[in-house]
Amino acid sequence: MLNIHRKHRKLSRGKELSFLGLFVAIGLACIDSIWALYMNGFGLSESRIGFISAFLVILSILFTIFSTPIIEYFKQTKILFFSLISSVVAYFFIGLVDSLSFFLAMAALLTISGILRVECLDILFRDNTPKKDLNKEEGFLYSLLNLGWLIGPLIAGFFMLKFNLASVFFVSAFFFLIS
Repeated sequence: MLNIHRKHRKLSRGKELSFLGLFVAIGLACIDSIWALYMNGFGLSESRIGFISAFLVILSILFTIFSTPIIEYFKQTKILFFSLISSVVAYFFIGLVDSLSFFLAMAALLTISGILRVECLDILFRDNTPKKDLNKEEGFLYSLLNLGWLIGPLIAGFFMLKFNLASVFFVSAFFFLIS
């Protein structure tokens, strides 16, 4: 006879953060697979797209260096929440507004938000995972992140094919909202 009144296992905090990482990875993979195509739609040359990407990389490196006081001053959960919400709003508005200057401003915001998200998620993951389970939980986290980076471009391609390029931003905003 089956035991119907089984206790449900609660996911560990590390696994919860791993699933959050999965949905973030799917959203990011959707965007990263169409990033250059979207900028190319504004008539930018490949070299200008490269310069914009290089500027965003330099911005992320600089912000990584100077973000420690922000992370020390505020709670990591609040920073992570703000980062996810700002990504949802930014991707939603990028899908609505078809302007290069607006897109570049949102790209800078998303770069800063992404740095904070990655650093806070890493700190929260390490703080909320027991030392004895850290290797196993990290393996699970990176497996889910890799799965997200595998699934994300497939989802982006499907929505780009069925609808349009802007729909991928809405899909990405949805995955960030889920996380």
